[in-house]
Amino acid sequence: MGAGTVGGWTSYFARTSGAERVIVIDRGRVGDGASSRAAGMVRAQGGTPTTVALGRWSIDFYRRQADLLGTDSGFRELGYLILAATEDEQRAGRERVAMQRGAGLDVRWVDPDEAVRLDPALRPSSIRGASYAATDGCIDALRNVRAYSLAMQATGVELREHCAFTGIETAHAESGQRVTAVLTDQGRIETERVLLTGGPQLREVGAVIGVPIPAGAVRHQVAVTEPHPAFQADRRAMAFDLSGGLYWRLEDGGLLFGMSNPDETPGPARSIDWPYLDA
Repeated sequence: MGAGTVGGWTSYFARTSGAERVIVIDRGRVGDGASSRAAGMVRAQGGTPTTVALGRWSIDFYRRQADLLGTDSGFRELGYLILAATEDEQRAGRERVAMQRGAGLDVRWVDPDEAVRLDPALRPSSIRGASYAATDGCIDALRNVRAYSLAMQATGVELREHCAFTGIETAHAESGQRVTAVLTDQGRIETERVLLTGGPQLREVGAVIGVPIPAGAVRHQVAVTEPHPAFQADRRAMAFDLSGGLYWRLEDGGLLFGMSNPDETPGPARSIDWPYLDA
């Protein structure tokens, strides 16, 4: 349920792993939510061994896409700096690097001077160091939507756009309740397995079927500058300022940057929050 990045790619992997029939429903159109508007950062510098493993797997997949599918999501290996501006952030960052290295990630701690060499937009006096993984990178959001749409089509995934999820039908079984069908505004789809990939609306989707889902999303406001000579480079490390919640990377000869309001109520939002940006 949901034809964004997670739902689209998962349906492809389900088919290539042997699922006989896979149906993806979306109340809108494929990729018209966050997936086509994302900043596209792909990093293995996760906060747990599980997210590190997922990030490493994702990067490996994006690298192999062209050979596997004949199309790709535009992955670029740029490297990623996660900055530490305070002593507490520095300590937490070093601990995170130790955990990530234990999980198999090639990551290291860099001092302020090296961070500036990797991303000249930084000032060494404003940071205490950063974690750095050279293999992190980014994808092109729209190109990614096209890539998974083609992958779905090539493997026989059935896509039903403008088809809203309205509920799940269940029946009693020895182990409890089992799924028998997905209910939509276009009718009933018999199935024993359902994957909910509703993006920012996932909590609301759970509420429809009476299942609490501890997930949500906060709007990230992203902008891209005009091209500038300072950003005419093939490679420059992406950066994330933990203190300010601001991240940036190269994009079309300019700089893409974004951030989110930590006090905003989770949920979908597409308008610009001018008061927060002006504050």
